[in-house]
Amino acid sequence: MKDKSKELGMINATIPAKILIIDDEDSIRHSFADYLQDRGFLTSMAENGQLGLDILRQERPQLVLVDLRMPKMGGLEFIREAKAIFPDLPIIVISGANRIEDVVKAQQLGSWDYLIKPIQDLSMLAYAVNKSLEKAYLLKKNLEYQENLEGLVLERTAELEESNARLRASEERYRTLFLRSTDAIFIVDAATGRYINANQAAEELTGYSLAEIKKKTIKMLTPKGATGRLDQLRTLDATKDFGEITYLRADGTERIAILNAFPLQSERLVVDIAHDITERKKADKSIQRYISRLAALRSIDQAIIGNFDLNTFLNVLLEHLSKQLGIDAASVLIYNKDNNSLSFSQGKGHYTKALQYAALKLGEGYAGKAGLEREHIFISNLSQLKTGFLRLPEFEKENIIAYYALPLI
Repeated sequence: MKDKSKELGMINATIPAKILIIDDEDSIRHSFADYLQDRGFLTSMAENGQLGLDILRQERPQLVLVDLRMPKMGGLEFIREAKAIFPDLPIIVISGANRIEDVVKAQQLGSWDYLIKPIQDLSMLAYAVNKSLEKAYLLKKNLEYQENLEGLVLERTAELEESNARLRASEERYRTLFLRSTDAIFIVDAATGRYINANQAAEELTGYSLAEIKKKTIKMLTPKGATGRLDQLRTLDATKDFGEITYLRADGTERIAILNAFPLQSERLVVDIAHDITERKKADKSIQRYISRLAALRSIDQAIIGNFDLNTFLNVLLEHLSKQLGIDAASVLIYNKDNNSLSFSQGKGHYTKALQYAALKLGEGYAGKAGLEREHIFISNLSQLKTGFLRLPEFEKENIIAYYALPLI
């Protein structure tokens, strides 16, 4: 029977595996610890590499999660020191999206795996931890078999032969398909472009089962540029970097991966290795949106500081609101306390001048209600409402569907 303890955060059937979490951010340390404790692991925490080494010597955890950038002692130095003490210690690196070069250095120093921050789905953390613990378990067992080989041969010859046969077959499949790799790996028939085999990561990348992948060609899964790429695969005699490739998933969505390929000894077969960078690309876009919003706020600040004219400031405000929020039209209404009403001040994106002549009493209409109650009002589909706002002929020309009103002060 297969030992399930490795899948349940256990060293064996009775002893939970201990995980050391090293990160200078309290929130990350505690979120990782809480998540892993809920899954049966024991955890220890350290805020830098130096404290992590102290705990490592005292507690001898079975696995370490370590951030690369920390004060006092960073992750790379910790890995170097830890490997000198415990060469077989499984270490998983937690790195930012823009620190891939550090991840490469960490792997050269002996880290087993890596995860990219921020980790949106903590099940990926559990998967990486369980995979590394299982690998450590298999390596330990293999070492035990080697150290006690003579005794095992004498005591359990038949059992050992059967075990070695399974191990050799398993190792051959793993060497061919790199099943332990977190990158998607495909074996491709270069003559036809059809997939011959693939690993689990390839199934996760594409959303197809292995049986379904074997029915696909590179033109089906990666149609963009597939013809030219297939021509290159047919004459491939060394490793080639094809750059970013878009994979079409079974559910219709797309994933972006860095693709490298190299030929096998067989002239017809090629190995495709795809490293999924979809989340990194999304993170890069989020950063760019954040930078763009900061630039917008700076422009608004400069408009306030450099020009006391209200109309100029409102024009700048509307310009950036339209750009950042992706809205079609926006207007600013000014409150007149003398007659307790709202009147048009500035607008952008309207088809008509109807709003320029609009005057609402405070509490009248959506804008008046937002101003009176000091609350945001959002109407997702105005066409479904029987309102006077839409019955006016001029407003009907605006073709307004969704509406948002909010008080500025």
